[in-house]
Amino acid sequence: DPELYSLLLSAIYYITNDVKCLEKLEELSVRSDIDLFMADGIQYQVRLNRFRSQQKSQIPYEVIRNRHYILLERFLKEYQVEQSYIPYNERNKKRIVVMTDALLSQLHAPTNIVLELCKILQGNLGFEVFLTVCIANTKGSEMQKYCVFPFQAKYIEQYNGDFLLNLDTVKLPVYQMLLEKDTINEFQDLLYRIHNWKPLCVWYVGGNSFWHDVFNTFITMISMPCVEGYSVSEADVLVSYAKSSGEHIEQQRQYIQEQGQKIIDLEPGWVYKKEQGKRCRKDYNIPLNAVLLAVVGNRLEDELSEQFLEFMERLVKENNSIYYAVVGDYTKPIDSKILKERMIFFGFCKDLLNVLEITDIFLNPPRQGGGGGAARAQAVGKPVVSLKHCDVEAVSGKDFCCDTLDEMAAVIKRYCTDKEFYKSMSEKSLENYKKHSGVDMKEQYKRVLDTVETWIAEGKIK
Repeated sequence: DPELYSLLLSAIYYITNDVKCLEKLEELSVRSDIDLFMADGIQYQVRLNRFRSQQKSQIPYEVIRNRHYILLERFLKEYQVEQSYIPYNERNKKRIVVMTDALLSQLHAPTNIVLELCKILQGNLGFEVFLTVCIANTKGSEMQKYCVFPFQAKYIEQYNGDFLLNLDTVKLPVYQMLLEKDTINEFQDLLYRIHNWKPLCVWYVGGNSFWHDVFNTFITMISMPCVEGYSVSEADVLVSYAKSSGEHIEQQRQYIQEQGQKIIDLEPGWVYKKEQGKRCRKDYNIPLNAVLLAVVGNRLEDELSEQFLEFMERLVKENNSIYYAVVGDYTKPIDSKILKERMIFFGFCKDLLNVLEITDIFLNPPRQGGGGGAARAQAVGKPVVSLKHCDVEAVSGKDFCCDTLDEMAAVIKRYCTDKEFYKSMSEKSLENYKKHSGVDMKEQYKRVLDTVETWIAEGKIK
């Protein structure tokens, strides 16, 4: 019984944190006797568990791609949503569809990347942009049949349907829908709408769900993740947003090229500005001589694991001057009295740079994300402490990353006691930010589209 087997595996994982359970769930998700949307839901649960706990998949990229393709082919066969291919000479070369699977606040790093892309395409490069947001995995109650305590995709309900989003001087047309079994007709209508609009291409930014590759059946597709590496996608062009390296990245590149897909690597850049006003430690009863560690995130209730909370408590016990500025939604009870007394909860803050400015160190929990917070911390000269092999390493550099939590503890201890070391790493943070803030993303995105259009015109991609 796939339903019972999936539930059992997820329960064992919840208790043991054994990554083998996730691997078994991935194998299970491509069985033909599982409902297609539940199969996608299982893969979504696995991806989020890995992302939030920084557990790297040991499964080769090729295998993940094959499983992705199986679900895509099932979707195309079962729902028959394919459209006829749009020849290059029939497309409007100044129209682009940007597609994603989440549109939240601009403190949500993927949302920020998507909106920045849209602003540049429409406001600077002169394209007519249509942003579509298709959100799957919103029905946690159904997923409970297959997974204990399932994650559910977040979305802003008032965004559903068509609306105009004001982005400075740009008015961006947006269409958001929930992609579920009972909204397939709505998804079909969206396909018709984009097909009739005849854009140059569809540029997808986001995760690895199979549904977005449906658009690749009738139009040129660009796929770009918000994390290191390349998308799991059948798209014509795979763009890397975060500069990545390592053996696993080279394996991805080799497989992608063997499939005849094209690769473009970006040099990401970002510029942050402080909000008006100023934060002061005294307003939060934080001692002026405290060593204040910033812990920042949109999903802290999932990312601050029991193990990491014990690590935070250990740091406090080893150094009486340590306090924590917790920025993001966190309402779970803190069992440790000593840790609870040292945690100041700021909630979500639009003036994140102002908050980071009164801290001393950016502490990244074990997770795949955190790059946006780390970049902002470096913008105000704060050293970063993180484990390796995550977005923070791609953003901040290897000098700020460690192999283990014990190594992180040792580095933090040194920051607390060695002023010259702290000063040098603070300067290195600012240097790294200045390097990225000097990158012109308008030129980066223009290079992508110029290259893609040349490849289409030359027949190197469809």
